[in-house]
Amino acid sequence: MEKILVKLKEESYPIFLTREGLEDIGSIMRRLDRLERVTVITDSQVEKRYLDVVEKGFRVAGYQVDHLVIPAGEESKSLEQAGKIYDRLLELGVNRQCGLAALGGGVVGDLTGFVAATYLRGIDYIQIPTTVIAQVDAAIGGKTGVNLPQGKNLVGSFWHPRMVFCDIEVLKTLEQKEFVAGLAEVIKYGIIMDEKLFVFLEENIERVLQKEMEDLLFIVRRSARDKAQVVKEDERELTGKRTILNFGHTIGHALEASARYRGYRHGEAVAIGMASAARLSERLGFCKGKVKDRIVSLIQRAGLPTEVPELDEDDLVPIISMDKKATAGLINFVVVEDIGKVRLEKIEPGLIGENFRK
Repeated sequence: MEKILVKLKEESYPIFLTREGLEDIGSIMRRLDRLERVTVITDSQVEKRYLDVVEKGFRVAGYQVDHLVIPAGEESKSLEQAGKIYDRLLELGVNRQCGLAALGGGVVGDLTGFVAATYLRGIDYIQIPTTVIAQVDAAIGGKTGVNLPQGKNLVGSFWHPRMVFCDIEVLKTLEQKEFVAGLAEVIKYGIIMDEKLFVFLEENIERVLQKEMEDLLFIVRRSARDKAQVVKEDERELTGKRTILNFGHTIGHALEASARYRGYRHGEAVAIGMASAARLSERLGFCKGKVKDRIVSLIQRAGLPTEVPELDEDDLVPIISMDKKATAGLINFVVVEDIGKVRLEKIEPGLIGENFRK
């Protein structure tokens, strides 16, 4: 088992990487706190595969265990669903001596973190991510939140987990489309700060798609370390450093919101957003064409989309304008200069909406 530390000013926490299964979750958690009760929150898909083994792991370690199951899908990441969870936690008598465990992908992790941050003004929780996106990105860094009809993650809080427990083996059981969608976030880290990771993906993407274990461990380890480093430098997105993690997300979130969170997997929308951002970066003179071409090519080779054939850009401009990073009518947009190097630029929303195609 490997450990990566997310170093914060007030309280740091570990990311554990294992290939030995989820059975050890309870004994690992025992090292970190003295809680006696855990409520596992998962979704209707993950429940069937992993809930029993996780609950058993907690019980063997002496925890009292309850669970809540939400419908799978982005639509569950809502204030309405959060309200249902609050009600159920009250029925169970959950108090500040109890903890939550988010078992699932980014939706489960974000929702559980939001509930943990706001229930009784804050209780402990841990992350047990079961998707690529969650293991390399969503479960790390303490950003929690829910969506509104007007856009993604418009209500939320910074609330860090006590730990993140990643079983790399679970990635091999993912549906291939879900696995591929998660690679968008891995590619993102290569673009924004990790040229070595980007080159590794260029040279080995076909093998990664076959889910070779050593390759999976490498990309998760590398991405998790990258995310932990950025969070250490800018925990609450105050200096601008953490904003680079939003590369591709301004457009990606707008696409998801425009489709009412039903038309795209998150990673697919981010992939289109990254390709669009690379095109815009080239057109504005921030990077050379070969940089854009390498980015678009890798995204395509990974099996991800890079453009939207049928789209009225004007429909997305109002959504882009509501982005949380907007100031004075301009978007603090992440542009790419080179592989492994990006920066922030203030861009008009209408200009962003012109780059969804070649």
